[in-house]
Amino acid sequence: MDNLSKYLFVVIATILLLGCTTTPQLANMVPYIPNENYYHSNKSLKLGEIVGGEKSDPLFKGSRIDAISLRGALSIAIQNSHMFQLLNFNQEANYLLNVMILSQNQPALGLDMSVSLTVRYYLIDGATKQVIWSNDITSIYTAKFSDSLIGASRLNMANEGAVRENIVIFLHEISSLRL
Repeated sequence: MDNLSKYLFVVIATILLLGCTTTPQLANMVPYIPNENYYHSNKSLKLGEIVGGEKSDPLFKGSRIDAISLRGALSIAIQNSHMFQLLNFNQEANYLLNVMILSQNQPALGLDMSVSLTVRYYLIDGATKQVIWSNDITSIYTAKFSDSLIGASRLNMANEGAVRENIVIFLHEISSLRL
């Protein structure tokens, strides 16, 4: 192969590999929730502000976790846990949950891809508007080389797993409060 052919091969291979980069899927970010593991409250909860994170960028940063995806996964997980009655934006609730994605650390390359996600949760009393519980939760999930031969897919799996793990830790901590 001449130099031009080698160059074209590298460019085409790079484009194909970057094209494999996917966005974390909501369904893969929702943890399995065995509802017998959680305290069931008769109180209501409303999701407030969920901020932070980054949108996926296939060309430069790859798969990332954004606030909209976290909101969706968290909403479904809370509903599936049956811990609270989840209310809409315009309804008054016993509790308001605000969330901030503080950091997400992930490798650029690697065989096993580990993602670390740190999320700050604020639980606010609906009547007094006071923060009654706040915690930074860090979760780590590793997608192994055997999970997928494509690095972008492993990174995506690791991001989805980090969100699942973070939500599970959050649900256990909230359940232990017995609100």
